[in-house]
Amino acid sequence: LLDVLTGLKFNVTQIPVDKWKIAGKNDNDVISLIKSVAGIKVKRVIFGYGKISGYEQDKGTIIVKVTGFVKVVDIDSKEILLSADKTKSALGSNVSAALSAAFHKLGEDLGKEIADKLR
Repeated sequence: LLDVLTGLKFNVTQIPVDKWKIAGKNDNDVISLIKSVAGIKVKRVIFGYGKISGYEQDKGTIIVKVTGFVKVVDIDSKEILLSADKTKSALGSNVSAALSAAFHKLGEDLGKEIADKLR
């Protein structure tokens, strides 16, 4: 996601927020926490999650399915500018390779959707 947006000239940075402080929280609580950590330099925030949603093994090949969900929010108005969810699958000779490929594809697709809809 970050690679796609950066490659398309979006000014993107990661904000260090402990995932356990936002897990299960409502949008307003998440936005307030991020705003307190990021300060005034941030105009929009992307937050969400990715998870493993499926796993199969067929002979020597591992098939992994991952799902991701993101929201893009205007930090001042707290308006949700975009909500997106995607699912991607990938093959690999081992679990690590399949997971890496699937999450990479997921990030690319989510990044492209954000860029396409928020330019």
